[in-house]
Amino acid sequence: MRTPSNLTYAVDATPPVQVTVIGALQIIGVSTPNLLIVVLIASQSGVPPDRMASVIATTMLVLSVAAAFQLCRGRFGSGYPVVPCPTSLFLLPGLLAAREGGLPLVASIRSSPPRSPA
Repeated sequence: MRTPSNLTYAVDATPPVQVTVIGALQIIGVSTPNLLIVVLIASQSGVPPDRMASVIATTMLVLSVAAAFQLCRGRFGSGYPVVPCPTSLFLLPGLLAAREGGLPLVASIRSSPPRSPA
């Protein structure tokens, strides 16, 4: 496949190591502040501060697996380096779900919030 004139690198091209490292640092710098959304939702659901690192690490692991799937062309991915990250679009629904049912409701494991004792 020939590279279009308006692109520096095509899909199958391998950029130099310096370009790859700078691109990786840029992605880290852009997506790291979005982890604050995870911290806000987890703290609203009552996650203790000593477990917060575990929640953030799990989020980063899931995001890295999703990014790896995007790099695979075919059934799961596009072949492009699409980087998933938490989005502020789900901040308010996530905070409301965390307040009502904790992290299980945020993850949609439970279909409804727990009933309060009568």
